[in-house]
Amino acid sequence: KILYKYLFEYFDNIIILKDIASSSNPPSINSTNLKNLQIPLPPLDIQEKIVKECEIVDNEVETAKKENEEVAKKREEIIGNINATMTKIGNIVDIYTGKRPKGGAVDSGVLSLGGEHIQNGKIDLSNKKYIPTNFIKNIPNAKIEKDDILMCKDGAKSGKVAFVDTTIEAYVNEHLFILRNQNKITNRYIFEFLFSTKGQKLLKNIVTGSAQGGINSTNLKNLQIPLPPLATQQQIVSQIEELENIINKNNQIIDSSKQKKEEILKKYL
Repeated sequence: KILYKYLFEYFDNIIILKDIASSSNPPSINSTNLKNLQIPLPPLDIQEKIVKECEIVDNEVETAKKENEEVAKKREEIIGNINATMTKIGNIVDIYTGKRPKGGAVDSGVLSLGGEHIQNGKIDLSNKKYIPTNFIKNIPNAKIEKDDILMCKDGAKSGKVAFVDTTIEAYVNEHLFILRNQNKITNRYIFEFLFSTKGQKLLKNIVTGSAQGGINSTNLKNLQIPLPPLATQQQIVSQIEELENIINKNNQIIDSSKQKKEEILKKYL
């Protein structure tokens, strides 16, 4: 006898289905290969132990996801409750952009960041692109600094932002803005506002042009956002950082769940 939940956990965490898939395009798994696949079949009591321990991991993940949802709501509430004088972005940040040499990115050199590198408020370097080292003298203002805000200028990601929380040797291309205030607390506050649902709606409202459109520097400079006193900015940033610590801890639980299940299966099989 075999428990379907045991079978699911084994397939989901141990079997690499692409190894039994055909080399056709697209790859596929035929019934013969699947029927001939050999898997370990432990006694029923061992299957039950595996399922039970995997369910504990599932419950941990579900709890972490629910808490992250609640934390995200609290983050939005913090931004939504800001009551301050409206100020033009152009009055509180310097705005820069960059470019690439003719022909675009190259295989090596200095990191060049574009819209594809902005993911959920962070920089994603899973697909690195470069510009020649000797080109950077042409774009000194495009160099990224710690605590900068990066913003997508055009395309489907217009208005999406990322916060530079580490030192990185990189330059933005012509599809990104750098927003920079010399006070790192103010910079982080501005990012948090622009990253919020409220901030994103304001940014979407200044997208112009046909098709996917984009944001031009004039409209961005004239965009008004609430700017409370520095002490209030610090309080808002501190509250959000506390929430981020919770999210990071929960994300570790979620990200490690597959490895935990693999260890459970390997322990018994």
